[in-house]
Amino acid sequence: RNLPHIKFAMTWFTERLPEELGRNLPENLIFTGYLDINEFNELFINAGAAISLTTQKGTQPSAAAEAIAFGVPIILSESETARLLYDDVPVYVENEPLSIANGITEVFANISMYTDKVVDFKGLLEREIEEEVDILNSTSYMIAEPYLV
Repeated sequence: RNLPHIKFAMTWFTERLPEELGRNLPENLIFTGYLDINEFNELFINAGAAISLTTQKGTQPSAAAEAIAFGVPIILSESETARLLYDDVPVYVENEPLSIANGITEVFANISMYTDKVVDFKGLLEREIEEEVDILNSTSYMIAEPYLV
């Protein structure tokens, strides 16, 4: 409601909302329901940003990983875990409407910068993975006898 000029898509089911909430949805909020993988990927890749909010401590927001894969700017709930995982790549918000609206506005006002941050971070992660795979590939392991783990 604070950003009526922005269209929001939520991958959830309108019919699963509490009745009162379902009757009072803003016009700029679309519930997609279930999407097959191609539809989901298309929605994500065309998004201006991904928002992942939580009140739980110690959680890894999976939407952030998807956003990184697609090169989409990220808006996350402020948390120590998210900051450890993603540093300054996302815009961090408090779980209240004005902070969330301000975070969204910040991303869209500086879309190139936030897109570049995500793309650069993705490249860093890919290089780190390649280095670890190279280390594993260059290490020889000798097992004297088969064993169970």
